[in-house]
Amino acid sequence: GNEIVSLTGHSDRVMGVAMSGDGSQIITTSMDKTIKLWSPKLNKSTVFANHNSEVSCLAYSPHGLFAVSADRNGIIMLWKFSEENGIITDNVPENVITQKISDNSINTVSFMTRTKLVIGGDDGIVTIWQIEHSDVIGKTVWHISGHTDWVLNMKYCNNYKNLITTGTDGKISIICTDRQKNTPVSVVDVGSENQSAQWLHALDVIDRCNGYLSDMCMSNDVTIVITGDSNGYITLYIMQQDRICLHKKIHAGLISDVKVHNGFIYTASHDRTVKIWDGKDFRQVGQFFCQAPVSSLVKAPQLGNDSFLCGDTLGNLYFLKWQS
Repeated sequence: GNEIVSLTGHSDRVMGVAMSGDGSQIITTSMDKTIKLWSPKLNKSTVFANHNSEVSCLAYSPHGLFAVSADRNGIIMLWKFSEENGIITDNVPENVITQKISDNSINTVSFMTRTKLVIGGDDGIVTIWQIEHSDVIGKTVWHISGHTDWVLNMKYCNNYKNLITTGTDGKISIICTDRQKNTPVSVVDVGSENQSAQWLHALDVIDRCNGYLSDMCMSNDVTIVITGDSNGYITLYIMQQDRICLHKKIHAGLISDVKVHNGFIYTASHDRTVKIWDGKDFRQVGQFFCQAPVSSLVKAPQLGNDSFLCGDTLGNLYFLKWQS
């Protein structure tokens, strides 16, 4: 693989990297308590916000108008970008909401819709949070107790209106978010003997390697759950067939991020590498080496096909491009 450019901007671990849908903006968060906005030319950055504690995660809304950041004190900050003739500008966004929603650290946040957020943290609770446009305020819609330990990962499946979450307790929870159904919210606890065996298989794999699920993603057709764990193992589980098709140690350290793009699987690890795998036969086809353990990875197709951004524990940001 080719490293397009490497930027130094944070003084501590990069915790999150997000790119707007049109590729015009890049935001990074860090343990140094700052949020940075990077220019599209990739030659400078602007610190536009400071949290009072380590900034643990962030996300862009699908239309790029909002971004949200969260920290280890349980505070979320909502940022609104300015528009001109319906186009998002490159100006520094305005903080429109600062709200404490938990007494514990928030580990993961993502947008389900343009105005609805899902948030998970150390308390094991998944919170669905709604942005009210009229006054630009936020309110909690649901609190869902699906985990007994930290919630680390969440993926929303719009086709099925299901939210899949994983955490350090070795559980995969499936939350139905469709209010039209008789049971608006249903949580599947994979540790329960009364639940479907298909999720118990995934739990058995985690128990065998004595690790916890550090990251998770879905295949493009939303039929396969792909997980990485704290001991460097990757697991591919086909939900409809109730079958694990792959369980393999691929990194020497914790897998911090897993992504799927154009038929390939990308994995980032604390062993300082980003690896690329063929999605059909899981043959390794590429590899990048970073200066420090890789803490985050995000697709950046706006920078070119098969381009990625990743951040490491020294605060560096890498722009990577892989060519088969």
